[in-house]
Amino acid sequence: MLPFCLFVLREANFCFVYFLNLFIFKFNTFLPELFTRVTYN
Repeated sequence: MLPFCLFVLREANFCFVYFLNLFIFKFNTFLPELFTRVTYN
């Protein structure tokens, strides 16, 4: 039972890190565009 829980925890951690990196990547591409738009208008 314990190895299964550890496996699920590890998989959930991997998914969490993956989605966190995806979110940060989207945010980093979105933010400079917004910043330049606000600056130049």
